[in-house]
Amino acid sequence: MIYLLLTIASLISCSSSAGEENSFNISCDQLSKANHVDINMEVSEGDLLVLNLCSNPTTGFQWSEVPEISDQNVLKQTYHKFTAPETGKVGSSGSEEWGMQILKQGNSTLTWAYSRPWEGGEKAVWSVTATVTVE
Repeated sequence: MIYLLLTIASLISCSSSAGEENSFNISCDQLSKANHVDINMEVSEGDLLVLNLCSNPTTGFQWSEVPEISDQNVLKQTYHKFTAPETGKVGSSGSEEWGMQILKQGNSTLTWAYSRPWEGGEKAVWSVTATVTVE
């Protein structure tokens, strides 16, 4: 029984050290001042990259659900979710979050556009480009 518990404990500790989480947040204030934001980041193979972008779906605008990824062999989107504002006020900004798994060494660029997706809607009012270097 003790051997089984030690084996389980060692498996858990190995899986939790797989990589680091690298988080980047871009606020509505940042995007209002500069309609385009560039991010340069260095990460390691096996890490998880988490990007949070200000979002307010009550305006009809939304971010690209899947960003343009220049090299999908280097990183892969694992999830995308919206988080409502903490205030609970109608019309308040929340955030959208993307998780990217870092697959191997190399370079890749992620690009998001904040648009009204319907025909005739404003396109790329805000945009974000993240240049990722994996060492």
